[in-house]
Amino acid sequence: QPLDEVITHEVGHNWFYGILGFNERDHPWLDEGINSYYDHRYTSQYYPDSKIEQLPKFIVGDSDFTIGQLGYLYQARKNRDQACDLHSDDYTMINYWLSAYEKPAEAFKLLERYLGTDKFDVIMKSFYEKWKFKHPGPEDLRQHFISRTDKDLAWFFDGLIGSSKKMNYAITGLKKDKNYKLTVKNKGELNVPFPLTGVKDGEIVAKKWYDGFEGTKELSFEGGDFDEIQIDGEKITLEVDRKDNNIRTSGIFKTLESPRLRFLAGIENPDKGTLYYMPYLSWNNYDKTMLGVALYNSTIQEKNFEFELAPAYSFVTNQINGVGNVRYNWYPKSGVPKVVFDIGMRRYSYDYNQRFDSYLGYRRLNPSVTVELPSGVTSNFTHAIKFRSVLVQE
Repeated sequence: QPLDEVITHEVGHNWFYGILGFNERDHPWLDEGINSYYDHRYTSQYYPDSKIEQLPKFIVGDSDFTIGQLGYLYQARKNRDQACDLHSDDYTMINYWLSAYEKPAEAFKLLERYLGTDKFDVIMKSFYEKWKFKHPGPEDLRQHFISRTDKDLAWFFDGLIGSSKKMNYAITGLKKDKNYKLTVKNKGELNVPFPLTGVKDGEIVAKKWYDGFEGTKELSFEGGDFDEIQIDGEKITLEVDRKDNNIRTSGIFKTLESPRLRFLAGIENPDKGTLYYMPYLSWNNYDKTMLGVALYNSTIQEKNFEFELAPAYSFVTNQINGVGNVRYNWYPKSGVPKVVFDIGMRRYSYDYNQRFDSYLGYRRLNPSVTVELPSGVTSNFTHAIKFRSVLVQE
């Protein structure tokens, strides 16, 4: 499969950029992005069950993210991504892969599903016939699509391609009469169209597309026997946070994720509230050997709320010791790239009192706020100001 995918991609360059003659330096997304869209489409058709091959299987698990989607989330959630329509010299190494190849490929897949595959193919074939050997640019592609559809495609060309703004919808409520009435909030910066999908026994059985909007809107979805309704259950769109995209049709806590335990590490599953665990041994001069278990929710994709708790039992002092950390990552839409609110905790023994035959322990609480300063996505350095207090109790 990997060899087939490489050959498919490189053969595709005969058309994109070869015959069309895109300028791959000024607009690499026209060349690599469209070509990657077609090689991804080939892979999904001939290797429909393929998983991420660049990571160990025990980490990939049941995730249906592609490596491109995972890479995009890794950068986008930290506001370290870049717009697609930049000169090739303006990218960092990882963002050249994401913004020239993967993000435009995912954006074109979204455009294809939104317009309909048949209509999308007709438009692309007519663009090819009109512009072969003529060196078209982004505006030529845009005008060609606009002239052949009655849809507003600013969300695609100005949003997903022309900016690093994010798409982020959330389901905040559900009512049911004849049809389902869902309250959906746009928490992002783009008004991108999206599908609602009805799910029964883990399978998508109904789907309806909606145009993008600002603010909050009530959407009507056909009545049916569904276990839950999801925003984009097929993961077609470039949603940056899918944790609030699902709602169950019955029960008390309709938006609460199903909990699960998983060993060591994994990729975020939007449908599950995953708690990771790992047994560990530790030692210090007073507590000696300690056996504990680390519990945490952090994954490859950074999220707003993260924690790590690592309690451990000392076989000498018979005390529960350990460390912990709870933090909230906030990414303002303007000003500074990132603000982290953090509380670190630890408890260990630090001395032995022979007179009373007891171990003396300490507890430390370490609240802090870290403000990352603007430095530019392409900078090799980041700068931050950290405000910290250290509270110790013996």
